[in-house]
Amino acid sequence: MTRWIKRWRTVMVSVAKERVGDPDAAEDIVQEVMVKVLSIARSSPKMVGRVRNSRAWLLRVTRNFAYDAVRTEARQNRIRLENKDDIRRVLSQELDEGRELSWKARRVLDIGQRILTPRQLAVIRLTLQGMERAEIASELALAPGTVRWHRREAIRSLRKRVE
Repeated sequence: MTRWIKRWRTVMVSVAKERVGDPDAAEDIVQEVMVKVLSIARSSPKMVGRVRNSRAWLLRVTRNFAYDAVRTEARQNRIRLENKDDIRRVLSQELDEGRELSWKARRVLDIGQRILTPRQLAVIRLTLQGMERAEIASELALAPGTVRWHRREAIRSLRKRVE
């Protein structure tokens, strides 16, 4: 298996680059393919033994990973564009002012459920309900500094997603 990858790696990078257009992303895709292929080889060596054309098989796997990356990027861009203004407005106003939970805040929480850790999401939820840092800390049994850190990281993750 390792011989196959060494032998066809350059072609795999070319195929991935052709699909995604970015050489760095293509390298990342090939790395993911290598991990997946080696995992398959370890878990089911019989399946690898049935591969008749190693080049075709590796290139097909690479192509599938590249298409997956393109689809994921397109989906993320669509989500960013759909929610960009709403998230910015909510983050700049409602989080800092502690307003009541509005439909925009609920939308931020919906997006947050996909990208935030459970602890970050809990802190953001309580912040959007208007709770102070000390109240959140006692509610979640955390130190106030930890609450501040989770809140900052959650906001950073949401802003990064929007930009």
